[in-house]
Amino acid sequence: MFYKRLVAVAVLLLVTTSMVSVAGCTVSGGSTAGLGNPVATSGNGHLYKVGQYNVAVLSGNYLEMGHQYGTLLRSQIKAMYSKTADVFNQMMHLFKPGMTLDKVEAFCLSQCVLYPKRLRDVMRGIQETTGLRAAQLALIDQCVIAQVMLEIEALPGIHCSSVTAWGPYTGNGPVVMGRHFDFPPLYVNFNPYLSVIVFNPDDGSIPTATLSYAGQIGCIQCFNKSGLVVETDDMSGVTPPNNKMHSDRIPVTAVLDDFGLDNSNLDELNAAFMTMRFQYPLLSNVASPLRGQTYEVGTTDVVRRSDTADGLVVIANTALDPQWNMPPTKDNSDVRQQNLTNLANNEKGHIGVATMEKIFDVTESNGGANVTPQDNNNPADSITCYEFVYQPSTRNLSVRVPSAKNWTQIKLAPCFAGASQ
Repeated sequence: MFYKRLVAVAVLLLVTTSMVSVAGCTVSGGSTAGLGNPVATSGNGHLYKVGQYNVAVLSGNYLEMGHQYGTLLRSQIKAMYSKTADVFNQMMHLFKPGMTLDKVEAFCLSQCVLYPKRLRDVMRGIQETTGLRAAQLALIDQCVIAQVMLEIEALPGIHCSSVTAWGPYTGNGPVVMGRHFDFPPLYVNFNPYLSVIVFNPDDGSIPTATLSYAGQIGCIQCFNKSGLVVETDDMSGVTPPNNKMHSDRIPVTAVLDDFGLDNSNLDELNAAFMTMRFQYPLLSNVASPLRGQTYEVGTTDVVRRSDTADGLVVIANTALDPQWNMPPTKDNSDVRQQNLTNLANNEKGHIGVATMEKIFDVTESNGGANVTPQDNNNPADSITCYEFVYQPSTRNLSVRVPSAKNWTQIKLAPCFAGASQ
């Protein structure tokens, strides 16, 4: 009888332990992600819901993480494909009638096959678990770059802007970065699928998170366990030959993933920027827990720039270094940059996360850079589709979309493998 009771207790303990590990979404090292209970689990991958945002914490080799990604977000990825196809059909009807969805998907796939193998493995895993064709996943993955590479817009220039503050501007408090992602209004339709995807690879690469749409493998911003953050903005207005786009180079969306997975400090990241021949001209604000800096990236040259103010870098689509010999801006990027600079100067010595959120809430018409539909209702030009504020030292990410009154904070630090709760 005692033996039977002992076995029953052991079984009960085993079942209880299993239930706890599922509820806690354990990542490598046995720590808990700290985002509440997971809403779904697949192997070593766990899905959370933080406000309206999906947070998928993936672990293992790249194919396994692709399987987890596809399983956990299957319905969102399929819905994202349907919405992406619908948006591209609308854009082509409005601005490029000779283009077809099949042609766009073929172009997107031609870019994804140039990804490094580890990212192709992620894509294969998603394909195997969602049933979507590679070209359909490629359309999701390249939905931002494809629009500009194929010139599916009526007006030149894609807005975006970013600020990083440290030192005197934060009162020597933690570094903080803010970013607007501005794109044609149709892209607001993708906001229900805005997700944080956390990759915890088992190959020794640095755990890295992306803020992207469900189904995307590449990214336009990433955040890694070492505290680095990299965001990118359009700079296609730069002077020739640096404005030429190269579809035979590794897409910038894959390069951003690599930057997060492979670099642990600003010196390593600088070497990566200076070595890469980029596919597309862009501006990039980067930061570590120590400071920030800006890269003006052409497809021939790269310039690392710091603004004249100690402790502040501000970008808004226009290269400022004299070497580019830039003509006067054709859009209002100089106005948006000056607006953000003015707002930062007004708060000098006091900029933290809450203050940066307030700066990024200010609309362009009120002296900021948040482009609302009221500021611009042209279907070809850009509005602010979403924005984020990030503190590298704590790995805390705040996200807001136009329909949300308040910012949503997502704690990334405990999602990274080996992190303590």
